[in-house]
Amino acid sequence: MEMNTLAHPGAPSVVIADDYPIVRETVAKLLVRRGFNVISFGDGKMLVDYFQQLRANDRQAPSFLLTECRMMGTIDGVTCSRIIRTLFPSIIIIIFTVDKYVCVDLDVDAILPKPATGDEIEDLIISLYR
Repeated sequence: MEMNTLAHPGAPSVVIADDYPIVRETVAKLLVRRGFNVISFGDGKMLVDYFQQLRANDRQAPSFLLTECRMMGTIDGVTCSRIIRTLFPSIIIIIFTVDKYVCVDLDVDAILPKPATGDEIEDLIISLYR
């Protein structure tokens, strides 16, 4: 886990997963400034392990998962989203990618093309929040 910022009690939590630190850090800082709690990961295995631990301990999932589609490492974003959707069917999953056509058949709530502005990210999260 790279960053765990729970600075806003009661606010929605967003898990960010991207293998590029600059993307992860920039999006995390933007979301924290806009009132969200953020947990971020740079590796798909760590991301899946986190969600499996939540499930094993009967803990509630964060409100959102924002993950890169083609994350490098042992588990890519596509596989992560499938595993996490199985563990937590109601989590809101947003795929963040430069190649939206790779991710069209996924069971996700939205595909957000890279690059995206802070307003685009925030607007999408707010529109999907239940």
